[in-house]
Amino acid sequence: MDSLLAQQLALHRSVLGEELAPCRDWATFVAALPGQIPLVLQWPEVGPHVLVAHSLEGDRLIFYNSLGEGAQVGATLVAGGPVRRQEEDGLESLPQEAFQTWMREGLMVALLPCPGAPRRSHS
Repeated sequence: MDSLLAQQLALHRSVLGEELAPCRDWATFVAALPGQIPLVLQWPEVGPHVLVAHSLEGDRLIFYNSLGEGAQVGATLVAGGPVRRQEEDGLESLPQEAFQTWMREGLMVALLPCPGAPRRSHS
């Protein structure tokens, strides 16, 4: 996971012009939502993987998964990671408790903008 984390930080810096910092605190991560927040994690049954968190809806974290199946909305997804639910617009969700556990156990890191870091405009 450390190698993927370093790659993601370098990618955001060199390609997107964004300085991001690893965040291992659940409350800080949640305070940054809604948004598009990269999550680097040890994805069960897959290994190191990147998801993009979008929002919290009730007790579920809504996210983009590049390994997503594109199933019917509401379908239960079982391949390529933990059991999760298909949401609208190609997004997926899991109970936020799973993400809290992964962060607490050191299996997940959120990448948040560094305070005061300049951000390049994408026009």
